[in-house]
Amino acid sequence: MKMKIFLASAALLALTFSACKKHDEDKDAPVISIASPASNQMFKVGDTVHITGTVTDHSLHEFHGMIHNTDSADKTVWEYMPTVHDLEKFDFDQIWVVPAVRDTCDMKLHLEVHDHDENQAEKMVMFRIRP
Repeated sequence: MKMKIFLASAALLALTFSACKKHDEDKDAPVISIASPASNQMFKVGDTVHITGTVTDHSLHEFHGMIHNTDSADKTVWEYMPTVHDLEKFDFDQIWVVPAVRDTCDMKLHLEVHDHDENQAEKMVMFRIRP
């Protein structure tokens, strides 16, 4: 019985020390730089959309990227959630191939980044796809 209590206490202690750490002096939001796609860029069915850029912060926590079809109730058509935990810089380089569509559609690349101090940043780029 004492061994079980000891093991449970040790596990709790290890979890406490391995949890995310805050940096009380950090009041700055992460910085997001999108190299591509360009704002209002037009793509056609079968084109490859390159999603590239950089996020930086003193201590990144989470990164979430999505492409939404704004003509279809903001339906998510692409999603990206890489591991960025504790990094200061993360370069992203992903692709999305434009699917078949009947009409020209407005699309929104939406990136959201959080750091360990609950600072967050969002950046969006609108682009279009056509048949």
